[in-house]
Amino acid sequence: MSLFKDQKLENYLQKMINKNILIKQDLTPKKLRSFRYLTLSYQGVESLEGIELCENLERLVLINNPIKDLSPLNDLPKLESLDLSSLEGGVPFHTLTGPLRKIEQLELRDAELKDVEWIRYFPNVKRLNLWNNNIHSIELLSQMDYLIELNLKSNPVKQTDIEALVNITGADCKFDLKRRDR
Repeated sequence: MSLFKDQKLENYLQKMINKNILIKQDLTPKKLRSFRYLTLSYQGVESLEGIELCENLERLVLINNPIKDLSPLNDLPKLESLDLSSLEGGVPFHTLTGPLRKIEQLELRDAELKDVEWIRYFPNVKRLNLWNNNIHSIELLSQMDYLIELNLKSNPVKQTDIEALVNITGADCKFDLKRRDR
């Protein structure tokens, strides 16, 4: 019986468990608990169902996968760092069943974002990378109590909005002025 809905995810984890060993081992919940860091970039993973078995996962990189449902992330109690950059079809924030309170670092480069309404799912984020999106308004980011680093490069945000955000949060903010007529 398979532990994962997505065969590509299961195959990748199987490969990681058997890396550098001679005798093939099966995936078991106990072995899955040993994962603390996973990079699943460009693996074609469509479903994260079953990833909650990696309950000690602290960092997850999912760059450029066609993921449609993020809800299994709600069952990763130790997840502190998440990279959802360049997900095919955009980032399905609406599938989260609640806030991911442990996330301190969030990467959303090239994520086709137009706003920051989704930030409520990440109330304790400290480092936020929003490079190369189409975000015009960042007003909600001023409510981020723990934000210390923000990358807004290649977004059509007004310089005055960025200055106001820096004054409110004290965050170290990287930005350039992307032309608004694109």
